[in-house]
Amino acid sequence: MKTNKMIKLILMGIVGFSLGIVGFGAGNTTGTVQAAEQVGYVNYIPGEGIPVYASPNGDKTGAYLPTGSAWKIQDTNYDPKVGTWFKVGDSQWVNADFMVNKSDRVYDNGVAFEYNAVVTVNTPTTVYMIPGGYATSQVLNTGTSWQALQVTTAHDGTTWYNVGLNQWIPGNNVTISNYVAN
Repeated sequence: MKTNKMIKLILMGIVGFSLGIVGFGAGNTTGTVQAAEQVGYVNYIPGEGIPVYASPNGDKTGAYLPTGSAWKIQDTNYDPKVGTWFKVGDSQWVNADFMVNKSDRVYDNGVAFEYNAVVTVNTPTTVYMIPGGYATSQVLNTGTSWQALQVTTAHDGTTWYNVGLNQWIPGNNVTISNYVAN
């Protein structure tokens, strides 16, 4: 549990730095700054989405942003008690913990969620060391099934499944079965 909190703190720092959320005065406990032209991608469990709030840490609107969808970040809000929030529309805020920013990097933030399902390969599929990068020489044969341990969404919106230590496969050529919600 401490590792997850540390990862969240590190990611908040990276996101905050990349959006220019630095230099608040010592007396400020909250602050709002205008985001640069940034596009955020929802990084959450495939088939699910993240809730939209009317204000940072406010009431849920009932809307959800689907995993992998892209949203222009119109504004940001930081509060040391609840973290960073992104404004994606009028009275539409989302928790920044579940967004990755578009960049030239293949694998933005390393956030992967525990996932318990079997993935069956539909076409010969190359195994990668990280989502979207560093292809290995290993190719999984059509029809073979693998236990997925984690799932993530890369900056381009593609879904990736972890099927072993440093073994990631793209989700576009697999069928999911035996999914068990964590």
